[in-house]
Order: sequence, then structure tokens, then C-alpha cells
Amino acid sequence: MSRLARLSGLVRSQVFTKVAILGACVVLLYLSFPYFRDIRHIDQYFDSAEERPIEVFDYKDTFDEKRCFDSVTPAPNPIPKIVHVAWFDNPELTFMTYLTIRSAIVSIKPDHINLHYTSLNETNKWFLQVRDHVRLVQHDLGKEYTTQVQENWQIKHISDLFRLDTIHKEGGIYLDMDVLALRPFDNLLNSQKDVVLGHEGADRSELCNSVIVGRPGSQFIQRWRNSYSGNFSTDDWNYHSTILPKELSEHHPDEICTLSPTAFSWPTWTKRHIDYMHEYLSETEAKEFAKEVVTNNGRLLQSQMTYHEWSKIASSHLDRLDPESVMRDATRFNILARRFLN
Repeated sequence: MSRLARLSGLVRSQVFTKVAILGACVVLLYLSFPYFRDIRHIDQYFDSAEERPIEVFDYKDTFDEKRCFDSVTPAPNPIPKIVHVAWFDNPELTFMTYLTIRSAIVSIKPDHINLHYTSLNETNKWFLQVRDHVRLVQHDLGKEYTTQVQENWQIKHISDLFRLDTIHKEGGIYLDMDVLALRPFDNLLNSQKDVVLGHEGADRSELCNSVIVGRPGSQFIQRWRNSYSGNFSTDDWNYHSTILPKELSEHHPDEICTLSPTAFSWPTWTKRHIDYMHEYLSETEAKEFAKEVVTNNGRLLQSQMTYHEWSKIASSHLDRLDPESVMRDATRFNILARRFLN
């Protein structure tokens, strides 16, 4: 065989080998693709060390948490049975904001609900369904929060100030517009202390401001409000909204009642917990969960006061919901929310 023939055969052999290897890789990638696409498959074996302290909970209230939760003795000056909700910078109520207001009507049965707003379309279909149950309170944030607007604070930061100012001035129950009220608040309204907040996360390292229960003139709320003066940074927003109130509670325990993580903010904001609430259930799983909710009087747990939807994190699930899908699709969130549509 000539040298040229041998060289040609060697080249063909190398090319065949490379093609075979490339083909094998393509086949392997094709067979593996469902695993790469299905993030849930990966997450089954993923345990974030950062999220573990937030998720792992023994469901046991501390002595002080239980005492705060069971404030049944009538107080001489109970916290006003008024609900405050705020909807700023958007004239259109949404289905999810409707659910928040509706849940407050059904579960808390307040003396009245103040809907604080900057602009509002009063022909909006969701507003029309709750208009007889709310008092409209319009605000001009440019006048009320002139400094913050001039400093280009985001609406969410101004909202944090607003809720503190509102509770300090009027007292009552503040609910974020992604919170479902699941039971009466009467036990908390008799609190011997002027403010009630719930822990966020199983490690109890933060107190969430999505639900605030308090008397007007609260010293704790004033301390919290003062922290925004002079040293507030939008880069450190979470510190003022959740970490600082926890620190203040440790320095001034006589001014605040703190509740178990299950009261206002359970399940948590972690991906695992969000997926748990929005995954599709089998018929058997749906029946079992619905039975559990009925046993707990419309809640996941007997000690649960609200469900925080974590709307920014769970938007991919929440934004696609409407009354039909809530009634049709068997997810834990939908099963929990259905009674507010009946």
C-alpha cells in the first residue's frame, strides 16, 4: 500500500473517531435534557445551607410567643379593630389585591377597612366587588413624604414609612396587599403590649413588617420610624424593614409582643416553600390537604393568622391566577384561597 493511501486511511479513521465521539455526546445530551430542563429534579437533591435555618422549624412556640398569642383577657384599651391596606402608584386593583381585602372582610370582620391609595379606578371590576366594605383614603405622597420623593425613594420604601405612620397615628391592623387573613385577630387586639409582630423564618432572626398590629401612639413604632431619619439607605432596605425591629424588640421587650414564625409568615419565601404552595397535587393529595385545612379551620396550622404570598418572589405563580384557575387547579395555595371566592 502506498504511503498516500496509508495516510488517507489514517485521516479517515481519525475523522470517524471524532464524529463517533461527537455523536455519542449529542445522544447523551439529548437523553439528559429533561433533567436539565426540570429544575425541580435538581432541587430534590439541593439543600441550600443559607435557607436551611429559615425552613427547618420544630413548630413549638416559646413561652412568650404563646402568652402573646393567647391574650384573651380584655384589655382596657384594645387595639382598634381597623384594617389598613395600601395600594400606591397603580390605579388598578388586581385579583390578588381583591383576595387580600376579601380575606380581611371574611376572617377579621373589622369595624372598617381603610383602603389607602394615590389614584384609583373606581370602575375596576375588583374594586366594585369590595367598594361597599372599604373606606377610601387618598394620599398625595409628594406632599406627605416630600423629602423622600425628592431623594427618589422607591414606592416600596415610602410604603414602609407609611405603614408605621398609619399605625402610630390611628392604630389597628396593617396588611400588605399580598397577605391573606385566615382567622380573627381578636386575641391579638387584647395584647397587653402596644405592638404585635411575627417572626420571619424558623431561625427567628427577623420580624416581618407585612403584618403590623398596634395601638396608636406606640413608643416602639416611634422608635422604628425614627430609624429612617438621617441614616436610611435604599441599599440596606431589608435592615430597616425586618432586622431592625428584631433588634429593637430585644432592647425594648416591654413594648412589643413577638409571635411564632407560623403566625404571619409561614411557609417562608424560600423556593422550596413557594413551590410547595403552588405545585399541582394529585387528586388524593388535594383531598388530604383540603381535609387538613378544614380541620385547622381554614388554615395550614391552628396557630396561623395569615398567609404571606411573597408576591415578588412567587410572581410567576400568582400573576397567572384568576377565580377560575383558583377553583379549578389543585394547588395548596388555591385550596387555601377558595373560601374567599364563595
